Amino acid sequence: MVNDSAKNGGQIVSYNWMGRNEASAAKAKDLTITLSASVVFLDGSESSGDKGIVRWL
Repeated sequence: MVNDSAKNGGQIVSYNWMGRNEASAAKAKDLTITLSASVVFLDGSESSGDKGIVRWL
């Protein structure tokens, strides 16, 4: 991709296509939460994403 300013000696903008963006797949067991629980521990070790897991929140 080249923008209009590149034609006049300006900057050139390039775009590298990294492939199709697939939805992440979360694998988790059924979990029942009884309120007033203040903490829930989830195991996401079997989850995956096409770009890898970027971060856990």
